[in-house]
Amino acid sequence: MTQATPRIEGGFGVILISVLLGLNVLSTMLLAELPGGNLVNYGATGLFLLSVIVVGMFLRKQVWIGSEWVILIVWLCYSIIPALLSADVESAMFKVLTVLQLGVWALAIHQAIIWRRSAVAPLLMYGTAVTGAYFLSFTSIGGGGGISDNPDAVERVASTLVNANVFGASAVMGLGLCLIAAANRLPLRLKLFQAVLALALIAGVVNSGSRTALIGMIFLLLGSTWALRFWNIRQLMRIMPSLLVFSVIGGAVYYVFKDVPEVAERVDGVFSLEDPNSVFSRLWDFFGVIAAGSLQAEESGESMSQRFDLIKLGIDMMLDSNLLGIGLDNFRVQVGAYSHSNVIEVLVATGVLGLLLYYSIYLALILRCFQILRLDRNHGVARMALVALMTLSLMDIQHVSYDTKQGWLFLAILIASVEVSRRRLLESVREAALEKQSAHEDATDQAHAADSLPSERSGMQAIGSIEAASAVNLKVGKRVSLAAASRLGDPKRPS
Repeated sequence: MTQATPRIEGGFGVILISVLLGLNVLSTMLLAELPGGNLVNYGATGLFLLSVIVVGMFLRKQVWIGSEWVILIVWLCYSIIPALLSADVESAMFKVLTVLQLGVWALAIHQAIIWRRSAVAPLLMYGTAVTGAYFLSFTSIGGGGGISDNPDAVERVASTLVNANVFGASAVMGLGLCLIAAANRLPLRLKLFQAVLALALIAGVVNSGSRTALIGMIFLLLGSTWALRFWNIRQLMRIMPSLLVFSVIGGAVYYVFKDVPEVAERVDGVFSLEDPNSVFSRLWDFFGVIAAGSLQAEESGESMSQRFDLIKLGIDMMLDSNLLGIGLDNFRVQVGAYSHSNVIEVLVATGVLGLLLYYSIYLALILRCFQILRLDRNHGVARMALVALMTLSLMDIQHVSYDTKQGWLFLAILIASVEVSRRRLLESVREAALEKQSAHEDATDQAHAADSLPSERSGMQAIGSIEAASAVNLKVGKRVSLAAASRLGDPKRPS
């Protein structure tokens, strides 16, 4: 079901928060690693948080804290236990406080979207910010945006986020939110913008060279065919303008620039299967390892072997801690590198119980989506949100997200968009129920009125029958009187 585009509600205060929210998203993506960028980020974040507090207090806005945020607080409180028992208590507690700050920031973003009663702009803003970071990669501001693991490797775009894997995962998350926006009935201008945005994000994922991001994007696009019901002719016709713009712009850009040496070299570096270091060769190599069931089949380097070793090391460290965990950030402290897996990072840091608590945040959001689907099984936002969350879960296997602003920003917008849709659906259900009840009452009144008409006719007939009987009795009475008079010799009657 395609949802109508909701309007922003709440007056000037909410509009101000919305503007600051947009600036906050942009600063998070564009200024993350640029000189002085952190100061601007802190300022934008502080101003946004202050505006949320002021608007909430003075305009008496209702604060809504869903089960996802309660679970986050419980997980953070629990993570203090292994942190206090860790080898580096200072690093562990610093990471706990960092995640707490991210959680408060994400909750404020979530609350601002709830007050807006519309999530379309934030959904598109995330992808817009990632696209801006991507384009800045090719300017002097972005510093070139490329990284290479070795001199012979294809240059991978890292954007202003510096890390190519982080950028690729962020682009996939932006594409997921963009597709959730597609579940709403957007005006034509937004559909066209959305098509251009999706094209740029797909290009960003491909150029990042991240296997995790490429696999996530493939899963996301395949899942969107189910979520948005592209096999349905009506649904397909609704997105046809976006698909046409996507195809025309993509084809035109390639046709114009395909003969430029740098572009031709880039295309070969991405799509060539002959070059073992190309982006698609690395992806093909991943599937080859999966099919062979052995890391010995890896041909494009030792990346997968190294990550698999980190996973095994992390599991061993968690078992040595009696399943309690070694504290947040202590894997990096002891090994000298991250595990490149959110699942392993959380498992090693907070143990089995901590892992279950953390991913209960995802489970709570899944249950909220199913609440919507129980009322409307074709609800596009809920279906696409499920696919986007499953995509993040898939990427979490080879990507760390629990301590990143990009990851919590994605979750905040995702949770808020689902909640806004749930509220609007419940409102429409209540309105439909009231209309049905009103129609039922009207029908009942009409039925009672119709039933009363025969009673009135019966009464009239009864009155008529009484009058007729009275008339007959009168005549009979007169005849009886005359007969009696004749028998008694009525003086008035002639003999």
